[in-house]
Formats: sequence, structure tokens, C-alpha cells
Amino acid sequence: MNPGTVPARRDRQTRQIRLWELAFTLVFMALFLAVGRRPVNPLAYLTVMLGGFIGTQWILFRYYKSLDERARQRFVTSWMAAGLFLTNTITAILVWGLYTWLTAPPEQQDATTLSLPFWPVYLMLIGSMLAMWATNRYLRWKDGM
Repeated sequence: MNPGTVPARRDRQTRQIRLWELAFTLVFMALFLAVGRRPVNPLAYLTVMLGGFIGTQWILFRYYKSLDERARQRFVTSWMAAGLFLTNTITAILVWGLYTWLTAPPEQQDATTLSLPFWPVYLMLIGSMLAMWATNRYLRWKDGM
């Protein structure tokens, strides 16, 4: 086998996955906007969300398969860092919410006040993506040493 064939095949597969990812993103956005119109059909919404979840997992799996061994290790490690960050911060927000709910006066302890606020959760998601990016950058720098 020609030694130049494997990297060329990987590059072609990665480029193909990127095109699939772009097409999937555009189709998913259009479907999301279509099912989000009022009145919202719960079955259509659930179908689009499930399709989005399954499609994303398929794209990530295909992307993982197109990587070489070192890139696979970076991919898995960066996802692990994002998962650890997200799990720890969600746990901290839940514990803080439970603490503030338990220390509130009894007349303010309504079950509806115990929830996850939007902005901290959004910031946790952004933080997890930054953790993934930073881990990937660090591992690329370490590989280049």
C-alpha cells in the first residue's frame, strides 16, 4: 500500500464529514424553525429533537472514525474535560439552588422556585466548550514538543 494513501483518505473522510456536518446543521436549523411555530406540535418537536440528537451522534462517530490514533486520543480527552467541567458545575448549581431553597423562609419555599436558572446553565455550557477547546489546544501543543 502506498504510504501517502492513508493520510489522503483520512483528509478526504474528514472533509466529507465536515460537509455532512454543514448540511445537517442547515437542515436541522430549518426543521427547528419550522416545528417551533405556534401552535407547537409536541410530536413533531420531539421527532426533530430526537433526529437532531441521533444525527449529531452519527456525525461525531463518523468524525472519530476518520481520525488517526493521536487525534482520537485528543478528541476523547477533550470531550472528557468538557464532561467533567459540565458535570461539576451543574452539580454545584444544583447544590447551591437546594441550599438557598432550604435556607429560605418557609413561606418562600415553593416547589416552583427550585429550578436551574438559564444564565448559569448557559455559562456552564460555554465553559465546557472552552474547557474542550483549551484541552485540545494543550494536547496539540504537547504533541508538537
